[in-house]
Order: sequence, then C-alpha cells, then structure tokens
Amino acid sequence: MDYTYNIGTDKPDVSPSIYENWQGIVDSIATIADVSASLVMHAHTDKIKVASC
Repeated sequence: MDYTYNIGTDKPDVSPSIYENWQGIVDSIATIADVSASLVMHAHTDKIKVASC
C-alpha cells in the first residue's frame, strides 16, 4: 500500500510577520496544553523544518 501524500510544498514562502504570529499561537497552545513545547513544521520538497517552537 502506498502512503505517499502530496503535501503541497509548491506553496509561496511564508513572511517573517506570519512566523511571528504563529510563534504567539504556538506559545499559547503550549501553555494551554501544559507542555514544554509545541512545534509548527514547514514542509519543503526534500525536508521538513521546524518553523516555530
């Protein structure tokens, strides 16, 4: 069975201001979930990168 998915890595780049907004959301999620970290991942064609933590 093939579990390959098109994750849409051909999307435009995300601006720094959007990353800053995501950081605030990620911090809030970590606080609400009572965890030390939460991550937003940025999928590239050949790798996955942590966008916010």
